[in-house]
Amino acid sequence: MAIIFDPNRAVTGDQPAADYISGVVVSQALPALRMLLGTLTGLQSTWHANGIEAQVVAAATAGENLAGYSPEV
Repeated sequence: MAIIFDPNRAVTGDQPAADYISGVVVSQALPALRMLLGTLTGLQSTWHANGIEAQVVAAATAGENLAGYSPEV
């Protein structure tokens, strides 16, 4: 007996695909994105507070590494 893929069902076939997708988005994807956004917001604050943009420009202009990275990266 062949298994027929139904695009309206989740991979396991026990719930509609839309329910499965919305459940994963709400329970996993959005919380992960919120955590990542918090991390990025903190990095942005550190970036601005420490004048990292000017440091990047100065290092690139001088052809020097910054934080172990070449300006060619």
